[in-house]
Amino acid sequence: MGVRVGVDALNERATMMTESVQKSQTINNIIVSILGFFNHRLSAFENTYAPLRIFVRVVVALLEMISEKLKQQKILECCLIYYAVCFSYEHRFLLLMLPSGL
Repeated sequence: MGVRVGVDALNERATMMTESVQKSQTINNIIVSILGFFNHRLSAFENTYAPLRIFVRVVVALLEMISEKLKQQKILECCLIYYAVCFSYEHRFLLLMLPSGL
């Protein structure tokens, strides 16, 4: 009789472990499907984002070129202003050097 009780207890434990493994497998399958869904969504997002990334790189390059051109323009403007000021002072100096009777 004692052996029979031990066998029944082992059968119950085996049944409980089998159910636990089945539940774990079900949970595992659900998690795999959720991760597959997220992977699919992430791939779709990356495919959508790729052209935008290229566009952003082009815009950044254009902005850098514009910034460089503006720096060059400021340098040119400074040179022109310097030339104008020098010419103005030279012109005034020459006018001052002219005889007053003319």
